[in-house]
Amino acid sequence: MVHTSTARVAEAAPSRGPRASAPAVAPRVVLLAACAALALALGACSFNVSTGGDSIDHTKVEQKIEQFLPGSTKLKVTSVDCPSGIKEQKGRNFTCTAKLGGSRFTIRVTQTDSSGNVHLERVEAVIDPKKAAQLLESAGFTGVDCGTALIVIAPGKTFSCGATAPDRRTGTVPIKVTTRSGSVTVGEFVPS
Repeated sequence: MVHTSTARVAEAAPSRGPRASAPAVAPRVVLLAACAALALALGACSFNVSTGGDSIDHTKVEQKIEQFLPGSTKLKVTSVDCPSGIKEQKGRNFTCTAKLGGSRFTIRVTQTDSSGNVHLERVEAVIDPKKAAQLLESAGFTGVDCGTALIVIAPGKTFSCGATAPDRRTGTVPIKVTTRSGSVTVGEFVPS
């Protein structure tokens, strides 16, 4: 049975038990990203952080990241770390690490000119495990467990959620992240 659905998601959970060779239930689901607020907040985030010298003020970059990251989420940014001593130079990139809701992820900072203007961009997708579970439930799965912490994962990587298929077999459902904005493809159910 094939299911198709659209939603937004985030985060990884351990698989449950060994994989068996029983016939697979094949829900094919494309997720657009449960972290829409994060993707929007960082997707078009540009500002000036120049201090009038020849280096980027890393403290100002950290403060701006703290302001823009939460978006419409209820999560709190607990820390942001950016390197110091970065010279102002158009096109130069550096990365900062942020902690949001207990999960760490990377922000790419690109200098848009030689005057301290920068653009922020998430490197990994940030997936909401509750949204991932809801997506699988909408495809007929029950007892879905995608964990509780945000899933921070690079595009091209896969995480799994434990679930019970409509035919009552238990197993896992692999979810492959395809973009930084959180688009994913749901793989075939793997019975345990």
